[in-house]
Amino acid sequence: MIPTTMFRSLVARVLTVTLISSLVPSADAAMIGTEAALNTDRERIIMLLARPEMAVQLEAYGVQMNDAKARIAALTDLEVAQLSEQIDEAHAGAGGGGLIGAIATVTMIALIVVLVPVVMVAGVIVLAVASPKRHGASAAPTVHQP
Repeated sequence: MIPTTMFRSLVARVLTVTLISSLVPSADAAMIGTEAALNTDRERIIMLLARPEMAVQLEAYGVQMNDAKARIAALTDLEVAQLSEQIDEAHAGAGGGGLIGAIATVTMIALIVVLVPVVMVAGVIVLAVASPKRHGASAAPTVHQP
């Protein structure tokens, strides 16, 4: 017969594993066809065209929204995939990130240049205080008599 403490421990472990495994979300994956993937890209491009700032920009170029949507619908599957890839590779907000990145880099370098010597000096001070003093003999020599 199993002792009570071992049985309780076993039950607690089983309940813990069960509880933890129930908290982990399950993932369902399925294959989708090429047509579905391309239709998703086509729909995404049309949704991007429907954004107000995009409509303003298209009108500034002299393109009507209905004409743009008709042209997207007339694209071949390969052209839709290429356009979708180009949209994914485009940098959002290009031109504004350079200055922010430069400021962040200079700030990090300045912090490192200032903090590394401070940490090194503090480490030396801690080691000097924590180590025993070595200024001469700490105890009188013992004499052995036969």
